[in-house]
Amino acid sequence: MKEPSIYGQTHRMNWIFWITLPIIAGSTLLGLFFEAREQHTTLLELSWSDSESLTGIIMTVLVLFLLKGIKLKWEFNSSGFEYHFIPFIWRNKIIPFSEIQHISFEKIHALKDFGGWGYRVSRKKGKAYTTGGNTVIRIQLTQGTPVHLTATSDKQLDDWITYFNEKYAGNSN
Repeated sequence: MKEPSIYGQTHRMNWIFWITLPIIAGSTLLGLFFEAREQHTTLLELSWSDSESLTGIIMTVLVLFLLKGIKLKWEFNSSGFEYHFIPFIWRNKIIPFSEIQHISFEKIHALKDFGGWGYRVSRKKGKAYTTGGNTVIRIQLTQGTPVHLTATSDKQLDDWITYFNEKYAGNSN
């Protein structure tokens, strides 16, 4: 089988951003409302020089930007398997094909298997970099625990997995 072209996927945690946006914004507004009530004024007349009000808004904006910025990107290429998971892993990590024993596409339950989404470590299942959904590629290393990354099945991914498992499966280097 001929080596497939470079292939990769990018996944974001958009769902967590849209779930937490109203919660954080609502709690910030509620806090400002109570602060205005304590000062016997309205929200519009609230003093912005008060550090608590400004700190709350700045922290809210920072948390929302952090959540919106979570991004998992991975690819198969000629040097191996590369991935990064911003903001947890900024530089590309490369797993050479010689260090991979087997690759498979699996269904998982992120809460049951890994305790949630994001960067997770499980004693039984290994590392997981998940952004949502219930499908991952599982990379079994020749030494160490498996790595699981969020993936969406398609023809190109299936071709890469088949190509790898036919050419490299069972590496013992």
